[in-house]
Amino acid sequence: MPGKIGFQSDSAFTRLLASKGIHAARELGALAGVANRLVHTPEKVAPNSPLLEPLAGLLNVSVQQVRKFARGEPMSGQFERKVRIQMERGTLNKGGARPEAKRRAAKQSVGKNSKPFFKFVMERGFNLKELARRTNLPDSFLWRMSAGEIAPNHPGYEAVASVVGCEPSDLTQFVKPEFQKPLEGGHLKRAHTLIERYQKGLRAKQPGTALVRRRAHAVAKTNGEGLEDRGRQNRLGSKRTEAELQRSARIVFATLNVSILNGDTHIPPLEVGHIYRVLQDYASEKGIKKVTLLDPSFAKLFGSR
Repeated sequence: MPGKIGFQSDSAFTRLLASKGIHAARELGALAGVANRLVHTPEKVAPNSPLLEPLAGLLNVSVQQVRKFARGEPMSGQFERKVRIQMERGTLNKGGARPEAKRRAAKQSVGKNSKPFFKFVMERGFNLKELARRTNLPDSFLWRMSAGEIAPNHPGYEAVASVVGCEPSDLTQFVKPEFQKPLEGGHLKRAHTLIERYQKGLRAKQPGTALVRRRAHAVAKTNGEGLEDRGRQNRLGSKRTEAELQRSARIVFATLNVSILNGDTHIPPLEVGHIYRVLQDYASEKGIKKVTLLDPSFAKLFGSR
């Protein structure tokens, strides 16, 4: 049947297009999107869509004749004005991939990447996926490196250079000027540790699971009671500690939410322990120094008040 030429379905609208010598939606240019919807999903096309007017003019038929194929709900006046503005400015979606989808596809296809770093490694037979597999480095780290956002003395360059078969200096030439400052001290040491973990097939520790070591000290005497030295422990050292944090967080959230619902400007008094656990967890996540927040047991160090 003539209506099936260039289309996967046969309908009154495809037959109308065929009668006008149009056998594929791409022949309609910027109106290909609305034509495809009228063919495949007419229930998604509003009968008062401004796009139907130029489509009718292109087909040399009346607007009413085209509108009878649109079976969707009428669009609001505000949205109708928006579409007309897009038509005037030439910014209509032509039915292809959305901009966000195009950006994601470009990221997934290194061949389309224009970064000099990736052009350099691709000339040596590596794409992002292969480079990540051979170096055991995360994709996100390699993307930052390709963008020139990694310090030139970062040990990651040595790991990549050894796989690609070049010198680290061949890769550091792509570092942006604002990232030229070398890593020093603890930052450089942490970078070495991180790369070693990656190359062993490990990943960075998840927030809330980092191990800490308290400095060993003599047992302090307070009111006849000693403070136990716990030594090496997890920040959420046990299920009990984690449960206490969760309970404190629920209490703080619930108290604040009730005050907000009541329109209060102040919240009822809360136990110091609840506030302390929540803020301590926040400080640990953000890397804030521990000395910033006093432990509630500090008051017991000097006897009763």
